[in-house]
Amino acid sequence: MKEMTVGVEDVITGAAGGEFDGTPYVGTLENGGVGLAPYHDFEDEVPAELDEELESLKQEIIDGTVVVESEGSPEAA
Repeated sequence: MKEMTVGVEDVITGAAGGEFDGTPYVGTLENGGVGLAPYHDFEDEVPAELDEELESLKQEIIDGTVVVESEGSPEAA
């Protein structure tokens, strides 16, 4: 799920502080720009073990233990 508010807030804060440089913003799990959507009405149906496994996998992606590759990923600058 894209967290557009995080990117918009980063741009506004940077611009207000004179630090905006126009570098493309890439939302990641680490910077809070993307994440899993809430379970909403199904929260009670998601086993705690699965939720813990997803949180663990999220952290492994953030720390680089698990690398996610996609044709849609932005090119490194």
